[in-house]
Amino acid sequence: MSIKNIVLAAIVGPIALAITPVRAESPAAAMVSHPCAGCHGTLGQSQGQAPLIAGLPATYIRSAMLAYKSGERASTIMGRLARGYSDEEINAMADFFAAQPWKPAAQTVDTGLAAHGGELQASRFCSACHGPTGVSPSPTTPNLNGQYADYLYFQMQDIQNPAVGISAGASVMRAMFTGLSEEDKLALAAFYASQK
Repeated sequence: MSIKNIVLAAIVGPIALAITPVRAESPAAAMVSHPCAGCHGTLGQSQGQAPLIAGLPATYIRSAMLAYKSGERASTIMGRLARGYSDEEINAMADFFAAQPWKPAAQTVDTGLAAHGGELQASRFCSACHGPTGVSPSPTTPNLNGQYADYLYFQMQDIQNPAVGISAGASVMRAMFTGLSEEDKLALAAFYASQK
């Protein structure tokens, strides 16, 4: 390489780099990493009582967000947040979280209660959709294994209450929950929370 080419490369190279557009983080990635992180964790792996959403099926996340957005699914905060997103942004969010690994939450549960919940889930046919340990065999049904027990319990409360708006898929569960006592719901929540 000649001196002329070296000098030319030394001058033109930095200029070319300086004027090359910098690839910014996509709006969808920024949307996912900031507003959702406060409750669900940056990658959807909540460290608190907000539900784990990393690794849930994209179709489930999408349908949940659209149900929150339309008001079909009851919520305290999620409906207000969901109304701020376009359908395209919801699709990007669903794809992002679905691509993250599912990691069951570290939590302590009452083993006796969990054992009762295991018996209940078998007799209530929960495993038909959620699998025998809460690992869903379906691409449209959420995993329950290792989900926060309190979240699962409150979801069952909502599903069982006819005054609370739920998504269409939950109407099947509403019928299956007929006759469940408070202890039964706590037991089912403990069972699924204990599964890894």
